[in-house]
Amino acid sequence: MKRITCEMCGGTDLVKKEGTFECQSCGSKYSVEEARKMMVEGTVEVTGKVTVDNSAKLDNLYKVARRAHEDGNTVQAAKYYEQLQLEDPDNWETNFYTAYYSGINSLKNDNPGSSVRFSGGKVNLSYNYRSGISSCIRAIYNSLDTVFSLIEDIQDYDEQKAAINAVEEDVMYISSSLMDIIEGEHQRMKSEISHFVDETEDNVLFSAMTKSTMGGKNNNIRDDYRQDVSSMVSLVKKRKNRIEEIETNRRYEEEKRREKEYWDSLSEEARQEVLRKREEEVQRKREEEYYNAVKELDEGLKQFENAKDMSSVSEYEKIQRFYSTLANKFDTFGNFKDAMEMSKKCHSKINFCMQEKEKIEAKIGKTNLWILLIFILTIVFFAILFSIIS
Repeated sequence: MKRITCEMCGGTDLVKKEGTFECQSCGSKYSVEEARKMMVEGTVEVTGKVTVDNSAKLDNLYKVARRAHEDGNTVQAAKYYEQLQLEDPDNWETNFYTAYYSGINSLKNDNPGSSVRFSGGKVNLSYNYRSGISSCIRAIYNSLDTVFSLIEDIQDYDEQKAAINAVEEDVMYISSSLMDIIEGEHQRMKSEISHFVDETEDNVLFSAMTKSTMGGKNNNIRDDYRQDVSSMVSLVKKRKNRIEEIETNRRYEEEKRREKEYWDSLSEEARQEVLRKREEEVQRKREEEYYNAVKELDEGLKQFENAKDMSSVSEYEKIQRFYSTLANKFDTFGNFKDAMEMSKKCHSKINFCMQEKEKIEAKIGKTNLWILLIFILTIVFFAILFSIIS
């Protein structure tokens, strides 16, 4: 009998558990019917149009790919997402993570080279940062336009938002890692430059000039890589904002359409009733906001009375900010109820705080002046005393 072979990883160690066959290598599961089909030997002749349903295969492949992603297994994640991109090329996830893990693995597999080389009897900078840095940035950056275009096509808002957040989170993670690696390479090259110049150049002045020149080039390389990483982050934020703006506009237009349909369906009498209720709701909310502000003012006045003997400028500034915010709230109500009177109360407390601050600052100024005068007199006294003794 032909052995069952896992379609996902090629493993042959499949165990039947609770009515399904599970691959012990990658965890893929197959129904009894699927397992039976996988055991058929020989050639089967089929006539007519054949439709292949690979949804079960895709589900399993996504399962093992996401598991590898969660486990941080970059090699397996790259392998499965590359397979998925062939099977499901119009999915944002397959496009992004194929590029993402290609970049990460190129970064992990490269080896730092020498930062310097000898030419014409002199040492020169070879600019040999780790090759994986540029490969990683390029792989991910070049995928982003396609990835976000596919995300824009997602109709379900929650699914779309989850996709955007996933891309942003992983790009921010790899960007942070890249910045650390770039700085590490910068320091490594700086150390190697210093070492080789010291070993090669006999003239101290020429050695210093060589270090400065190559150090400047080293800084430029680091800054160029940093800019590349920043550009990648900026692109993600730009496309994210664009998608969110599109979704906001879409929802706004949808709301307008529904409102129009609803409004057109009403009689003139019903429309007037709706308008009346809406006006009542606006008035109710306005009154609620007003009374909340009045309550906040009452509580603030009580606190103010309890803090009359305060002597700190910072405390008065804190109280002043509180009443300034509250005054602005009441000013927005115009002549609604007693809003203008409430605003006046707030402004009176603001003025009081300003006056008290000025008194405290003047008092502190006088105290400091006396301290300075005493200090000067003390110095003069000891100077005179010293001259008499001498």
